[in-house]
Amino acid sequence: MECLRILRAGRTSAVKARAAAVAKRTAEGKSKREIMRCLKRYAAREIYRQITNPQAAPNNTNLRQLRTTLGRTITTAARELGQWPSKISLLERGLLRSTPSPRPTVNG
Repeated sequence: MECLRILRAGRTSAVKARAAAVAKRTAEGKSKREIMRCLKRYAAREIYRQITNPQAAPNNTNLRQLRTTLGRTITTAARELGQWPSKISLLERGLLRSTPSPRPTVNG
């Protein structure tokens, strides 16, 4: 249940559809607790669907071509995506299939 709480918390503000769902439930007169319960159930349904009917990872064979067509250097693309250039390079070459972790920020 803890993982659903974390997913729900992150998705509430990150996805516009979820923010709209929260506004709709609030307008219906539901309490914050009831709204969060609805969002957790929605997240659980999404996770269950993905587990029982997994989707193939998207084809990333043309990422480098798309990036160069857009006139972006690998450094620029990495900066815009908040990733390390080495991770972008691995993705483009098909050596990395999972979502890379965000690049640490430097304070100061």
